[in-house]
Amino acid sequence: MGLTILLGVFGLCIAVGMPVAFAMGISATLIFAYEGFPLLITFQRIISGISVFSLLAIPFFIFAGELMLRGGIARPLVRFASTLVGHVRGGLASVNIFSSMLFGGISGSAIADISALGSLLIPVMKEKGYRPDYAVNVTATSSIAGVVIPPSHNMIIFSMAAGGGISISKLFLAGVVPGILMCVCLAIAAYVLAVKHNYPSEAFPGWRAVLVSAVAALPGFITAVIIVGGVVWRLHRHRSGAFGAIYALVLTGLVYRSLDWPAFKLAIQTSVRTTAMVMILIGCADLPADCEVSGYGSDAVWHHDADEPRVGSLYANGGNLPVCGLRRRQGSDRRRA
Repeated sequence: MGLTILLGVFGLCIAVGMPVAFAMGISATLIFAYEGFPLLITFQRIISGISVFSLLAIPFFIFAGELMLRGGIARPLVRFASTLVGHVRGGLASVNIFSSMLFGGISGSAIADISALGSLLIPVMKEKGYRPDYAVNVTATSSIAGVVIPPSHNMIIFSMAAGGGISISKLFLAGVVPGILMCVCLAIAAYVLAVKHNYPSEAFPGWRAVLVSAVAALPGFITAVIIVGGVVWRLHRHRSGAFGAIYALVLTGLVYRSLDWPAFKLAIQTSVRTTAMVMILIGCADLPADCEVSGYGSDAVWHHDADEPRVGSLYANGGNLPVCGLRRRQGSDRRRA
């Protein structure tokens, strides 16, 4: 009965469009009330779910990504990718993909990738004759590189959910080759579609221009070296994230001089909002993970052992993805209609 209530209430909340974190929190709270536990346990479980030292790295990574987004670090990266691969057929699509690979490897966030590169490349692609849906699909698909290529927030959450038994540095190193291969495959698919639809290509500016643009983009690459290198070289995860945020602030504020005071305040506000969203999702996901519902009647065994891997949160998050994706697709179809 307890499992029926948990899944039923969660599915109902998702069906009416409620955010996933609130749906998990409400369904788990009703289970606590059904089993006769004090509702104060709900808040205790949420706090214990986010009271993990490893999660301290996430706010710094998010803040570093926002500083780079507001400070315009994406422009030198796009210029470098444009001089390198812009001369092939459908070159702007390849520029979009490899820019996502470069910027995602610095910010570690797919959302920051879409925000920075989408507003920069989608209007240019439309002006050059690319179909709007093609430009949007290329940007959205290639932004997944920010989830795979280190530094990635999701890898930190995965390591935490697995009880800390999986090394974050090994996860970072394991994401490099798959992320690059994914972007190469996306570039091949974009090239095939560009040939099919006869999309234009840019003139090759020469290797000197490639070298100049690479030097201009080098300070942005150093941000990824600081963040990823700090983890791989056995520095504390939160410390490498803090160093990356400080370097991004110095780079955008003093070197590029592209970060003004309004943009800095907006970066702080967005970082706080994004961090709050991530933390409440992690805390509420820990509620159903702490509940092990048996198959006999309505008995439930509630446990929380810090030494055991929180595999339940992985199952919960993995099972939510198809439902949330379907819900998001239905909402997009209604908006287009």
